Amino acid sequence: MAAGSAGAAGAAAAAGGRGTGHGRGWARSAVVAELGAASATVRRLLDHHGVRRSRRTAGERVAAARGRRVQAGVWQARRAARLGELGFADLASYLRVRRVAQGWSVRRMRAELRVSRTWLVGEMRRLGFKEVSRDRSGTDH
Repeated sequence: MAAGSAGAAGAAAAAGGRGTGHGRGWARSAVVAELGAASATVRRLLDHHGVRRSRRTAGERVAAARGRRVQAGVWQARRAARLGELGFADLASYLRVRRVAQGWSVRRMRAELRVSRTWLVGEMRRLGFKEVSRDRSGTDH
């Protein structure tokens, strides 16, 4: 057996739950640390051997939630800074001018604000602005 396949077998066994004695499996980061391999290598080998995780560990779920909260704060700060650059105190005042007074499309506002359509349309709904429709060509109205 080649050295690479022995490591793969060990990674597959560990990630599959046969190394802990509890049947719960190991976090991929623990497999990476145990083998002293790169995360991408472990991920590739686990995929190659058909090892799938049934769910994230509690620690991974907590870390992911923390990361999403931090990232949401970063994006909120960027959007607020962009609105400030454009001379608006908040999104509602921006929408009153651009959408209501000037009749701008969602596409045009997205380009100016540098945001996704999903986020902008969701915020427009949340703030009580008129529903956004698309014609057959995909153009926002």
